[in-house]
Amino acid sequence: MQDFDFDERDLRLLHALQVRPRAPWTALAPVVGADAVTLARRWNVLQDRGLA
Repeated sequence: MQDFDFDERDLRLLHALQVRPRAPWTALAPVVGADAVTLARRWNVLQDRGLA
C-alpha cells in the first residue's frame, strides 16, 4: 500500500463521519470547511485507496 498523507480537511471529514455517519454532504460542509462536492470527491478518494 502506498503512503498517504491525510490533510487536515480529510481528518475533519473522517471525524465528522464518525460522529454523524449518515449526514448528508451539505450538512457536513460547514463543519469540515469545504463544499459538499469536495467532500464527496475526497470521500471517494479515501474509499478507492482503501483508507476509509
